[in-house]
Amino acid sequence: MELTDLRREIDRVDSEILRLLAERMALCDRVAAYKSDHGLPILDEAREEEKLARAAASVPADLSGDARELFALLLSLSRRRQAALRKREVD
Repeated sequence: MELTDLRREIDRVDSEILRLLAERMALCDRVAAYKSDHGLPILDEAREEEKLARAAASVPADLSGDARELFALLLSLSRRRQAALRKREVD
């Protein structure tokens, strides 16, 4: 396989990651609305730790730190988005 072929495959995977990110954030919007309606806090530390541990355990050992870091970023972005949505409700 040539380098251009490998890069094409990476681009395909990247496109799928971005599609899934948009889908995930749309779901986070719904979670934010639910939490707001029910007076729940944005941060659920136990759930986040569970998600990080599951991410780390779901990949080969040499990728566990990377998976944990990736999901920590996703969770941070989700919390930031939920906070922004909540702030818009108040304004």
